Amino acid sequence: MMISDEGAGSPWRLSSLTLDSDTTAGVTLRSISAQRFLRRSSATDLDGSPYRIIDFPSITVKDRTFSHELQLLGNALDNRVKWIVGAFG
Repeated sequence: MMISDEGAGSPWRLSSLTLDSDTTAGVTLRSISAQRFLRRSSATDLDGSPYRIIDFPSITVKDRTFSHELQLLGNALDNRVKWIVGAFG
C-alpha cells in the first residue's frame, strides 16, 4: 500500500492511494485511486490602471477531480514477457 498526500496548506491538494494484491496464479491486482482539490480566487481590473477605479469582485473557483484505475499484472513465457491490462475511469 502506498499513500501520497501533497499540497497541504496551499490552494491545491492531491491525495492518492495504491493497493497491490498478489493472487495464487502469479497475477497481481492493483487499484490506484486519486483525488485532487483546487481552490482559486481571481479578480478582474477592467481599466488597467494601478488605481481601483473599475473592478469586479473576486471570483472563487473550486474544482474536485476523482480518478480510479484497476490493473492486472503478470508474467508469461517463463518471465520473458511482462503484461498489464487495466481500466481507467
